[in-house]
Amino acid sequence: MFDVVKFCNENKFKESVDVVPQSWLTSEESIIYCYWPRNKNVNVKQLILDMKPPDKIRWRKWKVEILNSDPFGIRQIHTIAF
Repeated sequence: MFDVVKFCNENKFKESVDVVPQSWLTSEESIIYCYWPRNKNVNVKQLILDMKPPDKIRWRKWKVEILNSDPFGIRQIHTIAF
């Protein structure tokens, strides 16, 4: 239900790792993307914890690499990390 993903460094920004609901991930031509809110005023932590579906129209898609898929343990780890 959750995956640990690494956001790929496309624009020379620092790479980051986060836990996201699997529903935020999509695959196109064997490349994996993660939807992520554009609005910085959004409480992303709460969206993730509540497993809210992504807004596929307004959110940006970032190329990601899945580091770990653990449908049972990641939510607990993510809750502690915040």
